[in-house]
Amino acid sequence: MIDTVVWQGTFNGRFEDRQYAIRTFQEWNRRVGERIPADRLLVYEVTEGWAPLCRFLDKPIPATPFPHLNDGESFRRRVRRMQALSIAVPAFLTAVSVAAIAATAAKRSATPPRQHSTCDLQADLIAPTAGAPAGSSTGDHAATAEKAGCA
Repeated sequence: MIDTVVWQGTFNGRFEDRQYAIRTFQEWNRRVGERIPADRLLVYEVTEGWAPLCRFLDKPIPATPFPHLNDGESFRRRVRRMQALSIAVPAFLTAVSVAAIAATAAKRSATPPRQHSTCDLQADLIAPTAGAPAGSSTGDHAATAEKAGCA
């Protein structure tokens, strides 16, 4: 969703183009400034710390130091990581799926075919005597099966 709305939507897929991204950001800020009443809008640089933000919100300044976690380089690192993950995760899932299919196919091909016993083969070879129902063993054929221990 972020990719669709922000990176592709707002920045038209050109976020890495520094000049284009800055112009887009400045244009966004200009449009916001035109639409939001001044008494409800804080134009704020995070380098200013707690004071302007707390004054605008009519809150006391916290005793904790102002966090500096979203500097430019950290932000760019997170963007690159998100972009890499958006490629890596589908690639990984595809590789796992292909590996699972290959393992299943290898397992199937490694399973030996059913071994037929001598009796199975002899039963297939014994032809019924004339007039006997198909699949019956009579006469000399039955004696052969008995000798093989299959009767």
